[in-house]
Amino acid sequence: MVNVVCVKQGGFYGPEYVNRLYNMVARNTKRPFRFVCFTESRDGLDEYIEARPLPYHLRGWWCKIPLFAPPMCIENDQIICMDLDIVITGNIDWLLDYHGNFAVLNYHWKTVNDANAPKYYNGSLWSLKPGYATHVWENFAHHGDEIMKTHYSDQEYISTQITDADLIQDMFPGEVLGFNTHYWNLKGAERKYTAKSMWVFHGFPKPAEVYKKVDWVKEHWQ
Repeated sequence: MVNVVCVKQGGFYGPEYVNRLYNMVARNTKRPFRFVCFTESRDGLDEYIEARPLPYHLRGWWCKIPLFAPPMCIENDQIICMDLDIVITGNIDWLLDYHGNFAVLNYHWKTVNDANAPKYYNGSLWSLKPGYATHVWENFAHHGDEIMKTHYSDQEYISTQITDADLIQDMFPGEVLGFNTHYWNLKGAERKYTAKSMWVFHGFPKPAEVYKKVDWVKEHWQ
């Protein structure tokens, strides 16, 4: 059974983000799945969400790196890791049907102030075959302090470790869009909602901040 995984560490995202992510996945696939949230507290999480302790006492986005360990955090089938601020607006069977080694979003979409930002994978969404690329974790386990100092984020680090990932935008064109790039930062008639499968809220604002301003976010983020 496919594992849909999210990480909630600290208080930036409330439990409603986890609950709504589960609800959106359940509404938009006919495939069986297990939903697991790695978190330090299951307070506020709906009872049907499986909560597991954060591995290795890491913080922030670095909590995702142990998912690359030899199958121990998540067992059995494919691991789909989703950020909590994704909004799902259409069917995602295509995502749960992928069983390759590693698929990830291509280099991050531009936001207003990052035209010159380094280009690396967008870690908001990826899919991993358990046991593939275990060196991502092994290198981190031995040199984690140095890696966290020399790499801005988990997605930058992953990009240096896996250079031949399957790119989601190439395999499934148009199925995943960036909220800022493809909607929020557009002006006038250019700002049009496109009913695609998934919207990634890279940067700001977050879904809770536009929930009452954007009708389609209000419709689907629940």
